[in-house]
Amino acid sequence: MAEFGEFRDEGNHEGVTTSKNQKIGFLLITFILIGIFAWIAVNREELSEEEKYYYSLWNYWKVCDNPTQEGTCIPSTLNPHTEWRGHNNITNAILIGDIHGCADELNDLLEKVNYNPSRHSLILLGDLVNKGPNSTGVLKLAMEKNALAIRGNHDDHILAVAVERKILHLKLKEKNISVQDKSKILSKLEDTQSLAWTDDFTREQIEWLNSLPLTISLPDKFSVNGTRVILVHAGLVPDVDLQSQKLDDMLCMREVIKVNHKWEGRERGESKSKSWGSVWNGPYHVYFGHDARRRLQLHPRATGLDTGCVYGDQLTAAILPQGNLVQVDARQVYFSQED
Repeated sequence: MAEFGEFRDEGNHEGVTTSKNQKIGFLLITFILIGIFAWIAVNREELSEEEKYYYSLWNYWKVCDNPTQEGTCIPSTLNPHTEWRGHNNITNAILIGDIHGCADELNDLLEKVNYNPSRHSLILLGDLVNKGPNSTGVLKLAMEKNALAIRGNHDDHILAVAVERKILHLKLKEKNISVQDKSKILSKLEDTQSLAWTDDFTREQIEWLNSLPLTISLPDKFSVNGTRVILVHAGLVPDVDLQSQKLDDMLCMREVIKVNHKWEGRERGESKSKSWGSVWNGPYHVYFGHDARRRLQLHPRATGLDTGCVYGDQLTAAILPQGNLVQVDARQVYFSQED
């Protein structure tokens, strides 16, 4: 018989050994996980709120149900057809045609019309940016003046380019980027190198561009000859309800043509197509831009204000409700190819 002090429980010893091994294994796994998370933290670039915004915008466009031809999307929170009610103290609406980055001429025109923010509302008819010398300056001025604006096709294009370049620059900053991926990104950036000035856009400027609607309806006090006014960049297809107008027609069309007895919009002229404004019969009087080739257009119920400033011609304003036109000459030719 063993003495009391010599008793050993072999089964219990094995249990203690197993428990120690489990603890060691657990600690080892913990240290490994800590090491992995530490490596990720060191090698991952933390995104700022601004950078997160660009990614969220880009991802939203990818799943958009109704993208523009440039691949952007009207924000789900924005009514693309905005009704501006105005303020009681506003006596005039000053509408300005395509600016295309001509910031100096915009300043000249505001001086010539004696723009006064306490009495005037400034409304830009789209294509604020691109082609001209100072698109960023135009955005800055428009935002400083609390201008309203319509989304133009060039605004839409530049918005898409600006956000894509922001995303590409972010991807270049990622650690452990492969040589192949880096080469692809640099190639994409090179494709839009002529638009590298969009890299200077601030988040606020991109948000402002992204918030631009497709049409703005003006209140009754700015009616022309008793007809309410609506603003659009390119045009509206006759005999089509406003809510049924196609997004790309409002951004890009210049012509209409009859197909099966119904009007359809066209970006370029075709056999038997016509200027959409020449056949527009209401119910609104439409002020629009976009069609620089035709310069100033004065139709019974449509007025075109793109007078080719960026091509060396003029920048034009219409002052409502009087309907007076005011123009300033371009300081020089900034872009030679008209489209």
